[in-house]
Amino acid sequence: MSLTFFNVEKGEVAPPPKPSSVQLTYNDWDDWFTYETKFGVQYIDEDGRAHHIGWVKIGHAGQDKDERRTIVPKTFTELPEGYFSVGLSGDYYSDIVNFGIADEYFLAMRDMAYDLSVYQAYKNEDVAQTSLFRSIDELRLETRYHRLANGNVELTPYEFTYTFPPRDERQVGKTCVLNFSVKPDSLPPTNVHVLIGRNGVGKTTTLNNMIESILLPASNTGKFEIDSVSGGQEFANLVAVTFSAFDSFDHDGLGSDFHHIGLRAWADAEDEKIPYLKDTDELVLDFVSAASNCLSGVKQERWSKALSTLSSDPLFAESGVSELADTTIHFDDWDSEAKEIFSGLSSGHAIVLLTITRLVEVVEEQTFVLLDEPEGHLHPPLLSAFIRALSELLISQNGVALVATHSPVVLQEVPASCVWIINRSGRTIVASRPPLETFGEDVGRLTHTVFGLEVTDTGFHQIIRQKMIDDGWTLETLLGEFEGQIGTEGMAVARSLQALK
Repeated sequence: MSLTFFNVEKGEVAPPPKPSSVQLTYNDWDDWFTYETKFGVQYIDEDGRAHHIGWVKIGHAGQDKDERRTIVPKTFTELPEGYFSVGLSGDYYSDIVNFGIADEYFLAMRDMAYDLSVYQAYKNEDVAQTSLFRSIDELRLETRYHRLANGNVELTPYEFTYTFPPRDERQVGKTCVLNFSVKPDSLPPTNVHVLIGRNGVGKTTTLNNMIESILLPASNTGKFEIDSVSGGQEFANLVAVTFSAFDSFDHDGLGSDFHHIGLRAWADAEDEKIPYLKDTDELVLDFVSAASNCLSGVKQERWSKALSTLSSDPLFAESGVSELADTTIHFDDWDSEAKEIFSGLSSGHAIVLLTITRLVEVVEEQTFVLLDEPEGHLHPPLLSAFIRALSELLISQNGVALVATHSPVVLQEVPASCVWIINRSGRTIVASRPPLETFGEDVGRLTHTVFGLEVTDTGFHQIIRQKMIDDGWTLETLLGEFEGQIGTEGMAVARSLQALK
């Protein structure tokens, strides 16, 4: 197969699609008001079907600020000598590999990640440093993108640790350390980890501190270290998911490798950023925007698989959401259909759909996802399906998630080796593993064993304790006053308290 490339100006009528061709569409986005190097890429397969690949930046040797725009031939089979290019996402490379055109395409585009000799030859060009490498760092190009372009992506084991920051000088070198390990193809999967603890112990603060310690190592929010088993490579992408209206973490300005998914956004106000909560219309637009980026290539496959997993929840299955990712179904107006379906969902179903769609959009190889108490909006069956869909997505991308939760349903989905229970002893944080295996364990047993102390101080335990101890009721009085409306667990609590008298 021989590829032909066509260069189309922005707003120009594109030529009729030609099988086995690539259409580059010039985009006038500039980097630092200096260079315009960005092109959209569309692949026309052998059957004449068009596939949006993503974005690429193109430059050439000797290009300087006097030559603002990269001039590309209108038609070519290979970029001229001295030209070079780089894709702007991991999926750009994965899609090209999956379409079976990698060698011919990357050679024709003189791709720097595919051929590192091209990178070495032109990496110090001003256009490369100012424009091509603005959205990606060079380490990512040399490692992850190079592997992707050459089709050599594989799941690898990796381990990392987080050390809590000391509260004062006496705690230096004595603070709690959390260890995390991900093993490829393990059963049960080990790429979703869980952080549990009672309210106020610091779960949300721990997640936020982790984010800052990764992105801003000098922030004094703890120490995050990648072990040598994973080659010492840092996470390529970081995603924080929280739908709490009380989310107070300032996610703004943390770089292109960080993504925030949630209710909160930031608005410009003179010299500062003001947080606000998105309204329904904004969330609908967030979904449609993310979903439209998941309609082709590997993202379409991942999105379709995730929606299929979520459809184990009957109400989700009945919503018709999965049809949006089905490329065999034609909609007269896809955007309107997507808006209508999303707007018709309950708040819980809408949030899980937006979350998984955004995750499919932004998760790349070796992404770290941090989720804060997802159970706040999801009933147990949907929560379980969401955790499984998340795990499948991360396995496909060699990624890992850390979920802060109160839910035994989440614990059911992960092994005890992936669970940390954190408690506070005075001003000191301590962490331990659960005393029993958690994967597939009964919810009641998990609740009683793992959350036992918290449970016995709340709910029906508290009511029965108050009546039996504080008010001096006997077992017979308790049964009479409650008219026999006490279950097995409640009766066991009451008998234990009676025996203590």
